[in-house]
Amino acid sequence: MIFFSFEFFIFIFISLCIFHLFRKTRWCPYIIAIINFVFISSFAHSLYQLIPLFSFLLLGYLSIAIIYKYPSTKAFGTLIVLILGLFIYFKRYTIINFLPALPQKFEIIGLSYILFRIIQLLIDIKDGIINQPITPIDYFNFICFFLNFVSGPIQSFQSFHIQNKALTQATLTDDIVYHAFARIILGFIKVIILTQLVPIYIFDAHEFLLARPSTFNIIHAQLIGLMCWYAVATLSYLFLLYMNFSGYMDIIIGIGKLFYFDLPENFNRPFAANNFLEFWSRWHITLSTWFKNYIFYPFLKYMLKQWNKPKFSLYFGIIAYFITFFIIGLWHATTIQFIICGTLFGLGTSINKAYQAIMVKIYGKNKYHQYQKNLLYHYLSRGLTIAYFALALTCFWLKTNQFNAFFNGRFFLTIFIDIILLTFLLASAFFIWDLLMEKTTDIKLVLIRSSCLQYIALGIGIFLLTGAMVNAIYTAPTFIYKTF
Repeated sequence: MIFFSFEFFIFIFISLCIFHLFRKTRWCPYIIAIINFVFISSFAHSLYQLIPLFSFLLLGYLSIAIIYKYPSTKAFGTLIVLILGLFIYFKRYTIINFLPALPQKFEIIGLSYILFRIIQLLIDIKDGIINQPITPIDYFNFICFFLNFVSGPIQSFQSFHIQNKALTQATLTDDIVYHAFARIILGFIKVIILTQLVPIYIFDAHEFLLARPSTFNIIHAQLIGLMCWYAVATLSYLFLLYMNFSGYMDIIIGIGKLFYFDLPENFNRPFAANNFLEFWSRWHITLSTWFKNYIFYPFLKYMLKQWNKPKFSLYFGIIAYFITFFIIGLWHATTIQFIICGTLFGLGTSINKAYQAIMVKIYGKNKYHQYQKNLLYHYLSRGLTIAYFALALTCFWLKTNQFNAFFNGRFFLTIFIDIILLTFLLASAFFIWDLLMEKTTDIKLVLIRSSCLQYIALGIGIFLLTGAMVNAIYTAPTFIYKTF
């Protein structure tokens, strides 16, 4: 099933009808399970192609049952290694290319997010956070919930279980319906309309990456062209990824409201972040939160316990940040692109942490906070944060041959200059945007308070949504993050 296609809308409509028909009966969990199974099956040509996926699910449930009965560190470690090993094999990471592949093409969509949920359950059960046995139906519905199966958002079992148990008492009010459709419409505006503002050909390197000037002169026409192309391409991809991914989240969260599920937010104005650490608390929130809860904090706790030197806690924190965000980059793939991507993510967070510590040590907390409130400092920090992240995303969109040509050439000065240029460009853009938003605040408040205008806007939105659905019958937009 292709996201945002005509089949997707039909599936959601039928699922909603069946769900509301059985919502207050004891069959509701099984209806949800059937909806989840049909959704997963739609990605495969036959059930045979889903054997590895369901084998992984079975291994996860058996591991949870074992840890619940025998919560020893040895059993936990063995099961984690087994699960990660099978995950790496199914995903065909480059580090295991020497192993024979499966004889046929199998469907493993959503495997990364299945892994996150299984590990989360194992850790929470071992730590006593979850102290009740998990039934097979609850396990399947949590791990394979169709709304966040492919690319999140990552929801905790506790939150999902509470909402699942409250389905029979939940009520679908006019306000919930309004906000659900408003969110869905916003998502479609992002995915169908705004993403079309970025022409795909802009990511083709053309002659710039093929250029090999005999002397490295920054005023060389080809190098100036490379800098301009690279700056435009990096910002274009960031815009495209944000609109595509956040738009998908808007649609999924909106649909979730119609099923009485409040899915966690994955984005919170990421371009307002003042530094790289804050950025990751606003961008792909559930992913970074999962890694901080289940990788960063346990690893930091381990180092503090192992060496028992509190005075080194800052240095341990810097190391833990680097490793955590390096793994986030490496999670996407183990090619050289994503090794570099993970390194950039890790360096960004660890250097950010070290810089904050140095500034506090030199100026003290109060004076440092005053510096952060300085207008120039504030907007340059925001500009540098987004410029750095946009350049790190190069690993996502640059093709392998272009990537090798780009980084094998002497173009690191180009990257350095582009970071400076983009920092000032983005800082200026953010300042102008905030100024415009401040001037239009009163107008927005008047519009929000007018219920009549709300429903007029909703009617227009439904009209646009209908048009988007018709358009999707012919050209369903691609969901970028589905690949991971």
